[in-house]
Amino acid sequence: MIWTGKLGQSGAVVWPKPYIDAHSRRLVERDDVNTKDALRGTGIKLPKPKKPKMMMFNCDGCGRFISDVQRYREDCLNCGANNTP
Repeated sequence: MIWTGKLGQSGAVVWPKPYIDAHSRRLVERDDVNTKDALRGTGIKLPKPKKPKMMMFNCDGCGRFISDVQRYREDCLNCGANNTP
């Protein structure tokens, strides 16, 4: 038997070892488990990570969408406005 709490203290609960063994789960290191192999045959599908969206900005001159990279590299291809902050 395993004692929880201090002996003689009120509220202590005694749990038999076979009961604890029957209800406990084994722990494994996350690095030692291949998730694909572990979920095979269970029907569980993990969500795929979403690709981060590219930041888009409007041109100060004409309002067209330009990427963050285009703001720094070149002027607007449509109106020629300089969009660097």
